Amino acid sequence: MDRLVVATKTYQLPDRKIDWEVRLNSSSTINAMSLPNGKIVLNSAIAWNDLTDDELAFLISHEMSHVLREHARERKSIKYASNSALLFAATGLIKFLHS
Repeated sequence: MDRLVVATKTYQLPDRKIDWEVRLNSSSTINAMSLPNGKIVLNSAIAWNDLTDDELAFLISHEMSHVLREHARERKSIKYASNSALLFAATGLIKFLHS
């Protein structure tokens, strides 16, 4: 993990502090996810697949890239824009039906 964190400095904004941490979640589903604050959650089913160190590093670095690229914020913005568009469309439809 320490070697991966060093590599993130190249892509991390200078004013952004990320406290990287990997947690293991008890689950039979093979999955991993990242949170905007740098927390990475690996489901325990991943550990049961006898991953090599390189495969595990690839998986963790993939999740780290989501944090660095702020994909959670991007998804939230897209959802907000979609909800706003639906609200405006619904408002227009209601006005149309009542006229």
